[in-house]
Amino acid sequence: MKRIQNKIGVIIATSLGRKELLFSRAIKSVLEQTYKPDYLLIVDDNKIEENCVEIEEGICQVRKTEAFTEIYYSRNLRTRGQSGTGAWNTGFDFYKSILDEADYIAILLFRQLNISHSMLRN
Repeated sequence: MKRIQNKIGVIIATSLGRKELLFSRAIKSVLEQTYKPDYLLIVDDNKIEENCVEIEEGICQVRKTEAFTEIYYSRNLRTRGQSGTGAWNTGFDFYKSILDEADYIAILLFRQLNISHSMLRN
């Protein structure tokens, strides 16, 4: 009998122009795990176009150095400006097309990174 290997996908929603935290903490944390995810999806919920472009360019740079995880970028097209709703649903819809019921999705929340509210405002 052939063993089925589960796949792991991670969703990170970003908003409010917090690109420094996205790259220095959130993405870095995911990619430094002992068991790397097969897929990493960053759902961008920024309202300012310049922030979106900078994040997309940064993700292109990360892709050049990351060999084990497929990294995807998507803009939240649902409830804009509310990462907790529209961005998560955008991420789940994306993963429905590539993962099946035996696979796993992890959602990375800023509070799991022990980031204080004062850091989020900067």
